[in-house]
Amino acid sequence: MHLRVHGATDPGLVRRRNEDNLLVDLEHQVFAVADGIGGMPGGDVASLTATQALRAEIARDPTAATADLQALVQRAHESVRRTGMRFGAEGIGTTLTLAHIAGTHLHIAHVGDSFALLVRGGRCRAITHEHNVENERRDIFRLSPHPPAYRYALTRAVGQPDDVRADLYDEELREGDRLILATDGLTDVVEDAEILRVCAEYPAPDEACAELIAAALKRGGPDNITVIVIVVSA
Repeated sequence: MHLRVHGATDPGLVRRRNEDNLLVDLEHQVFAVADGIGGMPGGDVASLTATQALRAEIARDPTAATADLQALVQRAHESVRRTGMRFGAEGIGTTLTLAHIAGTHLHIAHVGDSFALLVRGGRCRAITHEHNVENERRDIFRLSPHPPAYRYALTRAVGQPDDVRADLYDEELREGDRLILATDGLTDVVEDAEILRVCAEYPAPDEACAELIAAALKRGGPDNITVIVIVVSA
């Protein structure tokens, strides 16, 4: 399979700084988006440290992604956790959605509430599952009331004091597929139908990236927006 890839990030229209980061390593076919945890110090440091740790580990051992994505996430987790010691007892944290493509095989490791989306056959499907209270701790809402915003609090993050466990996903890619890695600055405000339209009208990944970010900005750009578009062809 041949890949055409482009990634871009934008601070949006509300946030004063961009706490997202991304990794595009076409040589080793490793791609990632990371979104620093809002409301905590050093979100930008956390996401940058995670992506830099991935890049350094793959440079040190080019087979790292092929061998064990869980172990690769763990390396990033340890690096962010060490860096977070400078910020106090709570440390720092980030989401991490990591993809490796080997031939026609897509492998994903995922922590947090960023997304991997597969666009195929006129459909946009989320591969990953958000690690937030709403999805993973519905039981607590039956026990006592909580503010609505609490539903979106993360239950897993890279760099936090507890050990991290990534969800692992595998997919068989086909010609014409588009894989989109994105932070929630895109997915919270841009519907699947709009993502499908952009992918249909803009076959080049750089144009699709620009249009997806523009769509999020048109809807107020309330958060940082990071998108990687990967186009699969024979």
